Amino acid sequence: MSVPSHGRAAITSKSWKLFLVCQAVCVLGAGWGLWRGDPRVAVVSLAFLPQLLLWFFLVGEEQRLLVFIASLLPFTGLELLPVSYALWVLYFGTMGTLLFLHVTRFTLSAIPSPGLTPRERGPLLAFGVSVVVAALNAASRGWGSSSMLVSSVRALEMLLAAWFFGVVPQSLGQVRVLMYAMGAAIGLTGVGAFLVPTAVGEGGLLGGKAVQWLFAVVNLNALATIVASLCMVVVGAMLDTRRTSVRVGLAVVTFILLAALLYTRSRGAWLGFGVAVLYFLVRSRSRAFVLFSAMCFLLLFSLDIFRVSLTSRIGATSAQDPSLWGRFVLWAFAAKVVKANWLLGVGMENFGSVKYVFGYPFPRAATLGYNAHNLYLELLADLGIIGLLAFVSALGGALFSLDRLVRRGASKVNGGFLALGLAGGLIAYSTHGLLDSLTWHHGAFMLLGVMLGLAASLRRLAGDSKRASAQRPGMDPAGAQIAR
Repeated sequence: MSVPSHGRAAITSKSWKLFLVCQAVCVLGAGWGLWRGDPRVAVVSLAFLPQLLLWFFLVGEEQRLLVFIASLLPFTGLELLPVSYALWVLYFGTMGTLLFLHVTRFTLSAIPSPGLTPRERGPLLAFGVSVVVAALNAASRGWGSSSMLVSSVRALEMLLAAWFFGVVPQSLGQVRVLMYAMGAAIGLTGVGAFLVPTAVGEGGLLGGKAVQWLFAVVNLNALATIVASLCMVVVGAMLDTRRTSVRVGLAVVTFILLAALLYTRSRGAWLGFGVAVLYFLVRSRSRAFVLFSAMCFLLLFSLDIFRVSLTSRIGATSAQDPSLWGRFVLWAFAAKVVKANWLLGVGMENFGSVKYVFGYPFPRAATLGYNAHNLYLELLADLGIIGLLAFVSALGGALFSLDRLVRRGASKVNGGFLALGLAGGLIAYSTHGLLDSLTWHHGAFMLLGVMLGLAASLRRLAGDSKRASAQRPGMDPAGAQIAR
């Protein structure tokens, strides 16, 4: 059996034996749980059996594992996956499997895969070092906690996602498949957004931003940033494809996402999406995009529910807006924390706990979950100046490389519209970051890593004009037809 360019693990009799041993362990674990009178252990052990079977067939190729992540990640915006499953299986388990396959690739006689460039790799490594150093500094000062440790691990997993989504895809066709997978999943998530109960908590007359549903509390701001970012990615994929059926399907998904974005009532996400659309209009110069956008907005605003939601939410924005004043207070205390810890930081996502040391006046029980509500201030407080500079360098470098592909007039075949859509997604995310910090939300933070990785893949694949032109449009290196 031939080995593709990015490592295919053969399913051998030895791997079958290992799989059967793992199954036996799960069955014994279920029996032990029942014997001890703990049904939770039994349920978890049995539920892990199909996941083992899925992993067994996915590990044949790293690209399959990326599709697995891309297909499930958008569901986290609406908490359609149990949080424990997302943290331990989707992220930790899958990233661990990818890392194992990557490290042991030489045993499979695979051709070494291209890595990231120094400009891409350097900021990611610096960010990872800052996460570890900030955690050690926080622990030495008595500010450590289990939540900070979990947040630090999540940040490192985000970096692994950026790495693997940057080096695993070996053709533009594989990048398209990943975008299509995320588009299909976020489309289903957008439909599900209209099925959730009324929000509770903060939000004044327009309702709250916290929704108790299924497996966890849904935060509409987190959902909004995922929807806004992936909506731009979907639009780019829609303009890229030449297949009418795919284009119509992605157009329907785009309309659903626009409606879901209005439904979230997230002004920060609306701002980010608006800036991304302006960038798209300036760079694309596509009359089809202008016409499609106009039709979508006219149709949405013809419906009272969306028109009233938008005008009411914008009308509530004023100098007396309590959420705006609350952000000012958090930004002021973030500045205090930064002034005292500007070099090493206080630990990933640890500003929420440390702010009380610096005199934050509101009750801890009610405001412990409040972070800096600004992505850049949060990272500066959490990781120090090196961590912030590394993050900005990684984000800015990705946007610059994508914009360069767009400006030089890359054709559809060479991924020009894919780059445009991905740049729009990163712009929507980073602009929303001026008013909210979604590093606490595992799905939104992991999505950032995925988009950074895909930007590196497009730079490598679409940027190499000789390689891109040598590939037949719609075909991956192995000759498998890709839906374009």
